[in-house]
Amino acid sequence: MIDSTNPALSGAAVARLGALLRRSGVTVQAASYPGAQGSIAVYLNGLPLTLNIVNARDAQGQTKFVIGLGEPSVTTALNPSSTWSGSGSYNAAGAVLGEGIQPSLSLDFPTFVGLLEAVGLGEGPTISKLLPAARTLTTLSGGGKSLGGGIERFRVVVGLQQTG
Repeated sequence: MIDSTNPALSGAAVARLGALLRRSGVTVQAASYPGAQGSIAVYLNGLPLTLNIVNARDAQGQTKFVIGLGEPSVTTALNPSSTWSGSGSYNAAGAVLGEGIQPSLSLDFPTFVGLLEAVGLGEGPTISKLLPAARTLTTLSGGGKSLGGGIERFRVVVGLQQTG
């Protein structure tokens, strides 16, 4: 989910992505979400879930650009029961980034690999080659902060599995 400062551009992005995906040969259909100004469902070959791309307002009225797997992921992103900034994973990412850098990216590799395998993508020729390396990782955390004077500091930290 990305906060959008320009709902018109976000809506145009949904339409553009839909057109690009249609040209690539996948099935793209209009979708409907409460508060959406544009939404599509993409049916990818071999994937039992739809890829949903949505430009909508969340429960607080803020415009969001959401890409999710399956309708429930989009609904949850737009109407979360809690926020990431109050979670243990957010606090852990902030701690590992250090220097007061606020996380803007966090990926839990075991969960991600499990998702790929659960939907059958782990056996694909491209992804199957990447899975052994992904299994050696724990997390990916990233974020940045302004140092003033037009200088920005960005940091990305990758966690590695401990071996025997």
